[in-house]
Amino acid sequence: MAMAKVVAEMELTADGKQKMVEQGAVALLVNISMEKSNVEVTAAALGALDRLSFMSQSQSYFVDAGTVPAVLHHLFAGWSHPNIQEIAASILKNLAAEDGIDYFLDSSGAPLELELHIQNLLSMQESMVCSHVVQKHLLGALLGMAAKPNAVKVRTLIRTQQGIPRLLSIIRRVEKDTRDCIIHLLWHLSDEGGTQIAALMHGQQLADDFVLWLKERGKDNIQVAAAGILANLPLEDEVLTRSLVDAGVLSELVSVLQSRNEKAQESAISALMRFTDASNIEIQQALASLDILPLLVTLLSSGTAFAKTKAAMALRNFSISTTYLSVEPPMTRSCLCFSPAQPSVCRVHPGNCDVRTTFCLVKAEAIPALVLLVKEKAENGASDAAINALATLVGDDQIRSKGAHLLHESNAIEPMIDLLLQGSADSQERLLTLLEMIFSMKGIREFYCEKARIPLVHLTAHGTLELRKKAAHVLAQLGMIQETSTYF
Repeated sequence: MAMAKVVAEMELTADGKQKMVEQGAVALLVNISMEKSNVEVTAAALGALDRLSFMSQSQSYFVDAGTVPAVLHHLFAGWSHPNIQEIAASILKNLAAEDGIDYFLDSSGAPLELELHIQNLLSMQESMVCSHVVQKHLLGALLGMAAKPNAVKVRTLIRTQQGIPRLLSIIRRVEKDTRDCIIHLLWHLSDEGGTQIAALMHGQQLADDFVLWLKERGKDNIQVAAAGILANLPLEDEVLTRSLVDAGVLSELVSVLQSRNEKAQESAISALMRFTDASNIEIQQALASLDILPLLVTLLSSGTAFAKTKAAMALRNFSISTTYLSVEPPMTRSCLCFSPAQPSVCRVHPGNCDVRTTFCLVKAEAIPALVLLVKEKAENGASDAAINALATLVGDDQIRSKGAHLLHESNAIEPMIDLLLQGSADSQERLLTLLEMIFSMKGIREFYCEKARIPLVHLTAHGTLELRKKAAHVLAQLGMIQETSTYF
């Protein structure tokens, strides 16, 4: 007992702790904790183990000593003293934070029954006799187990054990630090459990809670997790989208988007995507009124690769609506001598465009940044997303001529041609469709004819059947082969 108390109380360096572990301290302390002794001895042994459980390079020692089975015994034994439960919960949290479920083995190296133990950990959250400290530590253990990218089994077990509804049922009545842990755990569960969370949000009216979580300034980690959950909710749930808008989520997400925290930006832009969908112009207008478009254009240059991709995708969604919103101004009939000046129209669209009202890419000055993304030839999806956004400038017959000439003047077409031999077959096919629309303009077609010839010929020889047909069609459009060619 004396040794256990010394380890629990003394100040040890990382090297000192490592030496103690290597000299057999873990196995000794586990054995002491499991002896039929008094509470003080058990607490001292567990306290010493707690101090040593932060050692990330000592996994084998903890596994060989049967640490996790011993800790679980102290947690779930009906007679366990509250102090012992708290220390045991802390050890479990520390080990899970290091290596997820890698410590969940018995002394022979056999896996423990995860389903049973996850069920017990979740049940402890609902126990009226479970202290706040134990509750928080056990949530931390669940979080550590579920947060690893390869922890699909753990996340599945938590969901099948009704973990999501159980966590949401207590989230409003737990203390703030425990609530924060629940939000993070729900974030990791939402990747595969977004539909379940959305269904429960309807019943519990949690939209207002998300607004509060997103408002927590100085708590970037909570904002990241809250926005991350929203990003994983099903996009097709229009009722949920409306409830989030009505609760005031838009302004909070836009505020998080302006954060200097890159992870916060990525979560915010992902969550905002559902509100940029062109099928709901009213919500697009609400978002545009918060000056979202200039922020998206800034992200194209300063964001992470992921944020750049999402920003380009969002701008594409807004630009789709521009065609319907930019209406040609009516001509006024009056005496020619006193005819008022007609409002200046957009370079591409027929109306007098504005960033807030028609979401115009030209007025938002997004074209140079989108072209730069195309030139970077990024393989992370950013270039494809930029091309898709620029394609909205030639997608409609009414604006195709002006849009194609703007792309030419912006030096966007040559880097598009350079990308013909990169990416997936789907992205190549979309790019061919875009170039086909651009080359419908005779002057532009003649300007890029030689530049496009080599990659198009390559695709006719080495592409998929659909790519060969499409590339041959563009070659015929350029006058390089006959429409009766066998390529068709």
